[in-house]
Amino acid sequence: MTVSDKKATRKLLKIDLDSLADRDVYEKSASISKALIAHDVFQAAKSIMIYMAMPKEVDTAMLMLAAFEAGKRVTVPKCDWASRTMTPTVIETLNCKVSHSDFGLVEVVSDKVIDISEIDLLIVPGLGFDNKGQRIGRGAGYYDRFMADTSFCAIKCAVGFALQVVEDVPVDDHDMALDMLVTESKIYRF
Repeated sequence: MTVSDKKATRKLLKIDLDSLADRDVYEKSASISKALIAHDVFQAAKSIMIYMAMPKEVDTAMLMLAAFEAGKRVTVPKCDWASRTMTPTVIETLNCKVSHSDFGLVEVVSDKVIDISEIDLLIVPGLGFDNKGQRIGRGAGYYDRFMADTSFCAIKCAVGFALQVVEDVPVDDHDMALDMLVTESKIYRF
């Protein structure tokens, strides 16, 4: 596999995602969220790390609200751009103070963190997925490094739109496979 394979795949997937109307993103996100919330993996989790969605990603607000309502601890990633690492940062409401990074990410302004070993369920974003549990992200490797940590033991669940599922995602040795993927039309278990 070459870097250009991943670059070309990312480019094609971004074109597909950009074609989604905002209403489609909203409706499909709601369908994905409802399916995951009803799933026993979500129900059993006591501590969930959920990404804060960027435009054209599955909106995770409904997942966060359901987790808050169920009394689960919710964390979101806080990135350290220098070390290229993420830290699980606790949030207790969607109305928390946020900042916008130079890379377009929304991050919570908080110092309340937990140890990576305390996470039961990790909700993972991605540009594309295949039916073997592989994912391709935006290329910075934050989630792969996070999931490769020896303390990490959570279920790795991606959420994505059906149009993001492709036959094969190009992978490297350091790319971490998923345990499950939830789209608006199917739940995959790997």
